[in-house]
Amino acid sequence: MARRAAVVLLTLVGFASGAGAQTRESEFEALNFAFAAYVGPGIYSGGDQTVWLFRIPITVPILPSENRPFGVRLRVRATFGFYDFDPGDLVTTGIPDSVGTFSLLAGVHVPFRIRDNWTLGPFLDGGPAWDNVTQTWSGVIGIGALSRAEFQLKSEHRFVLWNELVRASNFGDDEFEKDGFGKFLTDLEYRIPLSWTVGGKRMAVGPFVKTVWLFDGLTVGGIVDDEKTIRARYEVGFKIGPENRERVWRIPVPRLGLSYRFGQDVTSVRFIFSSRY
Repeated sequence: MARRAAVVLLTLVGFASGAGAQTRESEFEALNFAFAAYVGPGIYSGGDQTVWLFRIPITVPILPSENRPFGVRLRVRATFGFYDFDPGDLVTTGIPDSVGTFSLLAGVHVPFRIRDNWTLGPFLDGGPAWDNVTQTWSGVIGIGALSRAEFQLKSEHRFVLWNELVRASNFGDDEFEKDGFGKFLTDLEYRIPLSWTVGGKRMAVGPFVKTVWLFDGLTVGGIVDDEKTIRARYEVGFKIGPENRERVWRIPVPRLGLSYRFGQDVTSVRFIFSSRY
């Protein structure tokens, strides 16, 4: 019971840290929020308003892929937004009374085991996005593919390579702008086992480098003087957590970390809350 309570506490800390640590780096529009589950959390600014977005990613195995040619996983991505709210206000005023924006995407991922060390498979997501201020909604549909490859070294160290391809579109009220979103992500981690354990599980640290290519670009402001559209983003950092995937109530125990993102004169530092193993 104590272990489960500790995991829940770690999860809540991760939610707060992962959302609040990012600098204001992007202009926020309803269109951007429709695809926030794919763009990622942060503090977005546009005009006279800012919105704090944070995302809760949950992946639950319906049919585990271990020792099978394929698996089935349920994907849920809940994204919340709070207008004109500073995460530092949590200490003085507490949690905001209302949610300014919200999206909930749910879908299925089917990873196929191509080789013993490589899985590759498609995913399909869908769900609503709602803006409480403008009282508009948008439906979001996303399709893509995820790849994970692992390369064991002679030592206990190993490389883990993820690739993600996403293409999404939205539809809804006439007032809600329709558009598309696409990205290709590459994430390479060097996982190093540690000598200490938590709850009987061995820990590991994973320095990583990541690149994201945005097919349609992303308009950013708030750090540079002029707004601009970026298409490439880079990230370096580390994650720390269980060496292998551990689950509580079938939900992966998260790994926490810190990273630095940069690209085309736009930078940010963020805390990481990740269920990716």
